[in-house]
Amino acid sequence: MPLLDFLNHSNMPKEGNKEGPNVTALPYHDKINNESFVLLKALRDIKKDEQLLVSYGKLSNSHLLQKYGFTTADNPNNSVSMQLPYHDYQAIVNEELELKVKLRQRLGFSPSLVN
Repeated sequence: MPLLDFLNHSNMPKEGNKEGPNVTALPYHDKINNESFVLLKALRDIKKDEQLLVSYGKLSNSHLLQKYGFTTADNPNNSVSMQLPYHDYQAIVNEELELKVKLRQRLGFSPSLVN
């Protein structure tokens, strides 16, 4: 949306912190005139000359960088996901489960790990 590009991103505020987005963008369709547009709704009182900030979503810095070309300091949503091939670790996982079953039996508990 051309004018929405002027809104900067702000992370969602942390508990007790009032900083964060001050507007939200809402899609709207006027069925009478068959027109679609975006409404900006204030989330709190906005002071004169205050910058309008919107949240692009709970996104990690890698996502923000890839999609929008920037990162934020102290991003509470920053994370890294890794996928490890299960087959490489299957023997270790199976051995761990067997040891847990043996320990449960030795301690007098049901050998089932699922109650």
